[in-house]
Amino acid sequence: MFFIGCVLFSLAGFFLAFFLFAKKASKTLLALDRLSRKIAEDGVGGILPIVEGGEASKISVEFQHMLDKIRSDFVSLSEKIKEYEMIVSKILDPLFVLDDEGRIVFFNDSFRSLIGNNIRVGQYYWEAIREPTFAEFFNEHTSRIKENKTEIRKELKLKSKYFDVTGSFVRVTGERFYIFRDVTPLVEVERMKRDFISNLSHELRTPLSAMKGFIETLESDDSIKERSYVEIIKRNTERLIRMVNDLLTLSRLEEGYSLAEFEEVDLRDVVEPVLKLFERKIQEKGLDLIVDIGEDVKIRGDRFQLEQLFINLIDNAVKYTEKGYVKVQVKRENDSVLINVEDSGIGIPEKHQSRIFERFYVVDKSRSKRHDGTGLGLSIVKHIVMLHNGTIKLRSSPGEGSEFSIYIPVITSTKN
Repeated sequence: MFFIGCVLFSLAGFFLAFFLFAKKASKTLLALDRLSRKIAEDGVGGILPIVEGGEASKISVEFQHMLDKIRSDFVSLSEKIKEYEMIVSKILDPLFVLDDEGRIVFFNDSFRSLIGNNIRVGQYYWEAIREPTFAEFFNEHTSRIKENKTEIRKELKLKSKYFDVTGSFVRVTGERFYIFRDVTPLVEVERMKRDFISNLSHELRTPLSAMKGFIETLESDDSIKERSYVEIIKRNTERLIRMVNDLLTLSRLEEGYSLAEFEEVDLRDVVEPVLKLFERKIQEKGLDLIVDIGEDVKIRGDRFQLEQLFINLIDNAVKYTEKGYVKVQVKRENDSVLINVEDSGIGIPEKHQSRIFERFYVVDKSRSKRHDGTGLGLSIVKHIVMLHNGTIKLRSSPGEGSEFSIYIPVITSTKN
């Protein structure tokens, strides 16, 4: 009996202790519930009530300290955000941000000045920017994002001004931001340069043609003793005429689609006549000519410009190759036609390759003069490729030759 009494007494003590602990824990939990409700109602800016009694009191104090810290950090962060927004709003370049549905979430003062005072946050971009060119740019950016390419850059005309527009996509938020850099002065200077070169070329063409006619007359005159002088004058006059013609060609190409005559062109009918122009030079230099023209190499393009493209590339290949081969390849690859012109000539050093398509740029001036080069041939090629929405790449090493690879879409848009 004594043992049973001890057991019962122990159980009674255990249950009493458990009851007191449960009561205390319940009080703490109720206090936590009240504190959490208070935070939900007032946010981090509210003041929590002090809960009396043991652990609950300590928890309420710690909660208050935590809220004070969060409030301090929140105020500091808000001030930083306002500071950054003020800095961005004062940036001279127009800038704005779109959400994943194309609505404006932010813009700076410069963008408001560009678009007008009616712009507001929450608008769709097409409600604020009514230029079709930007809608096309936005859709192109969308396509690039689907291809995991987040950046895009393009020159656009908006409100009678020209802008170099850069677009970026932030995957975490789904937002896009666009920066507009005004390049109107640069475009105007470039236009003035083109107009000057075009007008100068036209003015030079007539007297140069007259000079050539007189030189040919002198060549037929048997009384001329120093014919070598006549030959020098003739060679340099012809070089000037080629340069003027190249400048005029380049000027027309820079005018874009307005002067192009697009039609269905079978590149076999373009390449074969062009190759005949170089048969004699190739035979004289003892070069091997490799021609590989595939089936179904029709594109929509300007026949005259495409002929000029092949003439310039093959002329360079023959001109700068003393031994070995010149290879011309045309074949269909998916939705494009690949044009390859390859040679085993002197090659182009890597440091020159990024500038090789610039006007008047020559790798070796002494060699270019010997071959009567104008420095415009590859620049013309590049513009013809651009006219056909194509791309051009160069692979070359000194002493190992050069390879120009051009991809032109089978269906080339004629939309400017």
